Amino acid sequence: MVDPSPNTKKIKRIRRALQVSRGRTSLSHDEPARGSIKTVSNAEEILNGALKLSTGERARIARELLASLDDRADENNDQAWVDELETRAAEIRNGTAELEDWDSVRKTISANLRK
Repeated sequence: MVDPSPNTKKIKRIRRALQVSRGRTSLSHDEPARGSIKTVSNAEEILNGALKLSTGERARIARELLASLDDRADENNDQAWVDELETRAAEIRNGTAELEDWDSVRKTISANLRK
C-alpha cells in the first residue's frame, strides 16, 4: 500500500477537525457561536490550515463542506423530484399530459433569451 501524501494526511486531519467542530457552521463573528471559544478557535485553525493547501485541495474541501450543508435539504428534494417525475410519466402514459414539440419549445426559449 502506498503511504498517503502529506497533503492527504492534512486533508484527513482537517476533515476530522471539522467533524469535531460541527457545532459552528460559520466563522462570522456577527453570529453567536453554538459552542465554546475553543470551537471557534478550532474553526479558525482549520480555516488557516485549509488556506495553506493547493487550489485543488481547497476546492475539494469546499465541495465537501457545501455538500454537508445540503444533505438534509437534498433528502426532501430528491423525493419531491421522484414524485414529480412519476406523476409526469404517468400523465404521458395516460395521454393526459400536454406535450409540445421540440421546435416550438426551442423557439420559445430563443425568444425569451433575446428579451
